[in-house]
Amino acid sequence: MIRLSLYRRLTPPPLRLVLPSIVNAGIFTSALSASSSFMFTASRILYGLGLRGQAPRWLSYCTKSGVPVAALGVCVCGSLIDVLSV
Repeated sequence: MIRLSLYRRLTPPPLRLVLPSIVNAGIFTSALSASSSFMFTASRILYGLGLRGQAPRWLSYCTKSGVPVAALGVCVCGSLIDVLSV
């Protein structure tokens, strides 16, 4: 309680309204960056496992530009299931 009242006393009203939004934007950006990194890494790992024969062969399907579409689809489905379970 003391800290909250000190925060309200020391910060001007406009900053008190904007600061939580800035913190939320930072947290959202960090989460988005982490999920992007996960998608890239996990899809490339599944693609490599498909090439070696340690995972189903259809995971090694790749577009002409080098995007492992099948592995990326599996990763997207896995993360959607993970988000929905929370």
